[in-house]
Amino acid sequence: MAKKGTSTAETSTLKQCFIVTPLGMDGSEIRRKADGVIQAVLKPVLEKLGYKVIAPHEIDKPGSITIQVIEHLLHDELVIANLTGLNPNVMYELAVRHATRLPVICIAERGTELPFDIASERTIFYSDDMAGVEGLKASLGRTLKESLEENDPDNPIYRAQENFELKNVPIENDAQKVIIDQLNAIERRLTNIESLERNRSTGTSSPYLSNTRISLDLPRDSFGAKSLYDTLSRFKDIEKRLKTYPSDEAES
Repeated sequence: MAKKGTSTAETSTLKQCFIVTPLGMDGSEIRRKADGVIQAVLKPVLEKLGYKVIAPHEIDKPGSITIQVIEHLLHDELVIANLTGLNPNVMYELAVRHATRLPVICIAERGTELPFDIASERTIFYSDDMAGVEGLKASLGRTLKESLEENDPDNPIYRAQENFELKNVPIENDAQKVIIDQLNAIERRLTNIESLERNRSTGTSSPYLSNTRISLDLPRDSFGAKSLYDTLSRFKDIEKRLKTYPSDEAES
């Protein structure tokens, strides 16, 4: 029996979930692992929740496969990206999805060292064995529920855009500049803490993260808690002083 393909032109009342994944050649180890995750975990979980699962190698509509993939990335209700192997196509497609600010869930085989740009993003790590199948099913169900409840999904592209817009807001006085600088410092430390904590819990590490720790001066405290506390304390002190003095005095 011929395998039923998926077409972007199909009309369906089901929500659509596009799978971003490394594929490799037919019969390769990469293809076997990718299909294993899709068939054993992703399809059972997602179809139970009312999603139609679409994998790129199952699209059978004539025309440019690249355009069809991007259409799914831009418009499908959900995308799941398998980052195992750090495939360049997967990374490109993840960036396209991030630009839409629509829900995306990242998964990766345990031991994958995520690059700095996405190391702090929420990622489900799984083991490529029978026990790992059940663990991934449970984690995916929880993460899916949390992701779909978010009103404004967060990702690096939108954080950068918000920071850009904030920088263009006129700063009326030195006190406001100090507050913004302190908030930026807090954000950098929190990002580093989240990255370190996530990689410690998954047993992975990244040379990019170790460089970041040095630049943030956190060698004595692996999670940067002391540095974060000091920053918050300084911020609270500034806030108290602003409440003490009128705005015209703060400007002087």
